[in-house]
Amino acid sequence: MKKRLLFLLLPLVWGMGGYALGASRSFVIDSLALLRADSLVRRSEAKGEGRYSFALRDVTLGASSAVGYEPKRLLTPASVTKLFTSMAILTKLGADYAYATDIRLEGHVQEGVLHGNLVIIGSGDPSINSKYFTQDKERWQRSLLQAVRSVGIHRIEGNIVVDASRFDRVGIHPRWASEDRGDYYGTGVFGFNLYDNWLDLFFSTGKTKESITLVDAYPPEPGIALDNQLTVSCKTQGWEGDGKNLSELRTLLGILPCNKSRVRVAIDLPHPPLYAARLIRRMLREEGAIEVTGQAEVRFDASTKPKGRLIGRYYSPPLRDLCREMNYQSLNHYAEAFFKSLVPTVQASYEEAWQAEQRICRELGITLSSGARLYDGSGLTRANRLAAQDLVEMLVAISNNADVQMLDAFVSSIPRAGREGTVRNFMKDSRLKLLLKSGSMSGVQTYAGYLYHGGRTYAVALLANGVANRSAVRGVMQRYLETLFLP
Repeated sequence: MKKRLLFLLLPLVWGMGGYALGASRSFVIDSLALLRADSLVRRSEAKGEGRYSFALRDVTLGASSAVGYEPKRLLTPASVTKLFTSMAILTKLGADYAYATDIRLEGHVQEGVLHGNLVIIGSGDPSINSKYFTQDKERWQRSLLQAVRSVGIHRIEGNIVVDASRFDRVGIHPRWASEDRGDYYGTGVFGFNLYDNWLDLFFSTGKTKESITLVDAYPPEPGIALDNQLTVSCKTQGWEGDGKNLSELRTLLGILPCNKSRVRVAIDLPHPPLYAARLIRRMLREEGAIEVTGQAEVRFDASTKPKGRLIGRYYSPPLRDLCREMNYQSLNHYAEAFFKSLVPTVQASYEEAWQAEQRICRELGITLSSGARLYDGSGLTRANRLAAQDLVEMLVAISNNADVQMLDAFVSSIPRAGREGTVRNFMKDSRLKLLLKSGSMSGVQTYAGYLYHGGRTYAVALLANGVANRSAVRGVMQRYLETLFLP
């Protein structure tokens, strides 16, 4: 049943109808085709276009079906790392798992007055107020307000406390490149997250630096300090944010276009737990007519035992939906939240997450190459190392060893090449049918997933580092597969 699901799923996804299951013929790739495929990769390397590690294997046959080009070469995997993260979190928590955020009262309620703190205990949920779940927009605020009203509170003589102790304080990975830290795609991830930990700042511009004016922000009232070093040009443009972990100071660098009424500059939300506490305090006062005498407070070192009376609980969408958004949109902050969620105890760290992921690999029978190492869940760390063989072995292990629900959620989270997500333009003109996760950063281009051809399913991984010409490297990857399967 487990194997049958993957075989059935891919043709259904592509709308191709059924076919005979478990064909008797063996996996055979023409030796001349393999020589031609290897030759075009070597030529690309000789021209300095990139260094490659390719691997391919039929998911139902043994290791003897494996082919590739330097399949054991360790390279930086970039965002295909998220496939390992998806595998691990779905195996650990299950496809139907939902993150739960508890709303508790510390103290006692007397005549509508809470003598104590309102405490929100984060679970690491990356999807609260996420722009990728528009149907859930502000559902969390409504749930919280309803919970407070349900116990008749109209005044809080205490603090609004956000407990972010589920993860440690290291939200921004120290190994991320300096140009990534502080940007919208390199956000910190904490025990409590909201709005994708992403802040949009909107500026109007004229023709001079002095004309730059901050006109709006979303989410509103971020309460941060800006070191605005932006300039203006009518010819070129490009900008970025820069900041440190849990610091509310953000430096804006770069050039804005001239004479614009509204230019968006996207950066990270510097301190999501603290922003959440301030937002709750403001919301209770403005929307709930509930007076709060205390302050906004954040805890990172709370006891593992929940404190106070439970008055409400907010649930995220199921993990299968969260994984799908992560892989379709390549969401780094989702990946980091999943990575640390592999650790069952509070104050989960990156190192503990890697240890947990390795244990899950062993349980599934996945043997990683000597020297393989993942420092994070998203792939933003350039020091991450995987070989194409590692990815293929993981993809094969899932198809053979995972339970039905996990396999369904995993495969459904990978977009169709040439049609969807970040791979909608890759192999768009090819007759091959693939489900692929992409990865890219400066000098890196990677893809991994499943290929369906001739009634069979293959795990495939295509990694390239030292990429000098991204378009040429993508062409090499496409021609490599087509040379093997479309002689």
